[in-house]
Amino acid sequence: MSKVLMRVDGSCYPNPGNMAIGIVIYQDGELVKKISEAIGYGTNNIAEYKALIRGLEEIKKINPERADIYCDSQLVVNQLNKKFKVRDKGIILLFNRVEEIRQTIPSKLNFIWERRNHNSIADDLAKRALLEEEAIKREKAAKDLKVERKVDYFVVSGSKSKKSYRVDVNIPQCECSDFIKRSRKIKLECKHIMAVRNFLQEEKERSCLKKRAKMKVLVLSKMVKPQIWKENFNKLNKKAKFDLEFIIPKADEREEIKRYLPEAEVIFESQVKRFRAGDILFCKLIPYLAKVTRSKQNGVCVGELLVLRSQRADLLPEFIEQKLRSVQIINIVNSSTFGAKMPRADWSFIGNLLIAYPDSTQEQKTILDFIDKNTQRLSLAIEQIQEEINLFIEYRTRIISDVVTGKVDVRGIQLPEVEDIGEPESQDEQEILGEVEDSEEVMNADE
Repeated sequence: MSKVLMRVDGSCYPNPGNMAIGIVIYQDGELVKKISEAIGYGTNNIAEYKALIRGLEEIKKINPERADIYCDSQLVVNQLNKKFKVRDKGIILLFNRVEEIRQTIPSKLNFIWERRNHNSIADDLAKRALLEEEAIKREKAAKDLKVERKVDYFVVSGSKSKKSYRVDVNIPQCECSDFIKRSRKIKLECKHIMAVRNFLQEEKERSCLKKRAKMKVLVLSKMVKPQIWKENFNKLNKKAKFDLEFIIPKADEREEIKRYLPEAEVIFESQVKRFRAGDILFCKLIPYLAKVTRSKQNGVCVGELLVLRSQRADLLPEFIEQKLRSVQIINIVNSSTFGAKMPRADWSFIGNLLIAYPDSTQEQKTILDFIDKNTQRLSLAIEQIQEEINLFIEYRTRIISDVVTGKVDVRGIQLPEVEDIGEPESQDEQEILGEVEDSEEVMNADE
């Protein structure tokens, strides 16, 4: 069993007014608990009793052998020690609550009075909570006040009340009774001075916005509806307080854009490209992956895709697709890339490639039929293997789930021993495993 020393204090400002409590608890000489809370509206005596009730609830959790409870209110201590009678109806309920908690604590409780300067820790905790609550209250009230600037002072008036007060923030000084009677005492500005400071801060922010250069943002993307762009940009402008002007032209023509930006020379290259059904899409990013496809419908794509369209009647789009996917073309394009981590080809190189093709569309169709016939079996095999892989993944997931949920009991199961072959030691083993050439293809794959 342990010994507890607890100091409590209740504070109220004004009296009656906002209440707060401060509690500090020591167990066997070590600090174990600090409490600093605002508890609503009431009187100083009510605050003292509520601090005591909260502290007794904490002692009940510790269940010490003995507890010495210090309080700087002679009234509360003498009432609990049965030296004074409780006559106030508002205090009787709190006194009875203390007695109820007292009966549930088997420890010996000693209620001791001491001077306020000896109870400074609990007193500071209560006052801190009180000041924080009062500051929040005044800041909230300051937002509803109207501020008018004069030559060397400000006039602050309420939205409901017709009273107005003269405020000088340089001193600072206010004519209101709260400043004269209470603000200096508790070292907290009155709501009128707070309102003036808020007014000056808003003026400063508006001045900064006026000095900031205005920026125009021209939106050329067609993948998102203009209305959605406007809504999101307005939210961004409001939240970040940017001074941005967002322009969404109705067309992509140079003259249309110049109408919005007459002071700028327009160099227009859309990052969003349109394509039609039958067009070939060639990805210039990491070209050795051979990402080539033929579109089945109209649409738009990002700038990393090159949109290729046959301009000759004797050249089939399907043949272009297969030709661009061939190993020879991909290797040539891959040799022209730039960039280490994300190699990228350039249209200036791809656009100048010479590609041979048969003059006859019938011959092109014959080649395409041959390719389809010979790759059909491979495609079918790939689909079957992929289906088997999916089944294995599903089976693995189900086994893990059954083991984790206890449906399958794995206790007592012995795992087979696996021999670690280690690194190859002899020259023969290295020859069997083979060597990896430091080729360009391998380097690109690693990247």
